[in-house]
Amino acid sequence: MFGDHNYFFATPDAKLCELFQEGGAHVPELRRFLEQSRDVRCFGVRTNEPSEMHAVAHGFRILSGMLDGIALAAESSVRVCPVVFAREKDSPDLHLQIFVDEGGWASIGLTASFEETWTKRRAAIYERVFKFADLVNGNKPASELTDQIRCSSKMYRHGGESRIFGLQFLAKFSAVEGLVCGPALFNHGHLLKTRISCLFRKIPEVCCTVSDLWNHRCSASHQARAFEQFGGEHLPALIPTLDLLFSGLFVFAVDLSPRVTTVKDLWGEAARYALPPELLVQHPPNSRFAVSRADRRTDFKVTNNGRIFDQFFRDIPEPIEVQHSRTEEEFKDAPVRETQER
Repeated sequence: MFGDHNYFFATPDAKLCELFQEGGAHVPELRRFLEQSRDVRCFGVRTNEPSEMHAVAHGFRILSGMLDGIALAAESSVRVCPVVFAREKDSPDLHLQIFVDEGGWASIGLTASFEETWTKRRAAIYERVFKFADLVNGNKPASELTDQIRCSSKMYRHGGESRIFGLQFLAKFSAVEGLVCGPALFNHGHLLKTRISCLFRKIPEVCCTVSDLWNHRCSASHQARAFEQFGGEHLPALIPTLDLLFSGLFVFAVDLSPRVTTVKDLWGEAARYALPPELLVQHPPNSRFAVSRADRRTDFKVTNNGRIFDQFFRDIPEPIEVQHSRTEEEFKDAPVRETQER
């Protein structure tokens, strides 16, 4: 165990284990976490925040920072339980809250006309997937281009599976960069702007868009600034553009793979190739957005046991004052939408 009067890490004692089992009987998320975990530790934090949502989010930020250091010594990745035992001031009770600090996507207000157009877009991609299957299964001769299509497609898929927007951005950018630049060692920024502008010539100001993506990628990659609290808060809004670009690149590369063998030769054909128009379709403004976190208070309350965690704090003075990075109104208007259910 270690900590001070504002936070602690500790191994749960018998009373806490009993409390967790009781909570797991009412909250499935806690039960599943306990069933899948062998070595459980508790993290507690005392803080002054303007709202409960701020307090829980602040606690998770502190925990995330500590885990960044602990990961250097841990022999495996650390899973974080989404369930919080929360106590307000000197309340005798605890209530359970679920906090999800992972990214996802939500869509609203899509019309029937857009859904029909989007279905055509999917059909155009699926048509190439069967050709792609021949490349993957070795039914066609391998080449530099086919290998790059396979590498970029795998990178794109695993990027999409990441629940961290910054890592998703980096992986998808890498997938795009691979199909545009191939094995070229230099001038990637120039190649990305000129080649993508040629293929996506019907998209206005696409060169400026690519330049913006490149600048964000450089700071996210070279300075590890891919996370919201370190300057990566704008990355989620750029991911739909990477989705658009990679879809077009994938179709372009698969269509030409029977007659070109290198990435350089592929781009020699770009000026004569016309992307299917449905691949240039984008979601209407404000219809698809990134959700970076969500929290929900459960109906389960632990009565008359609010001080059970006090034993783990070394002192119980008032928590230190913290400087809030956002006001209540700024928190609501953050670029990456944060939702709360009650």
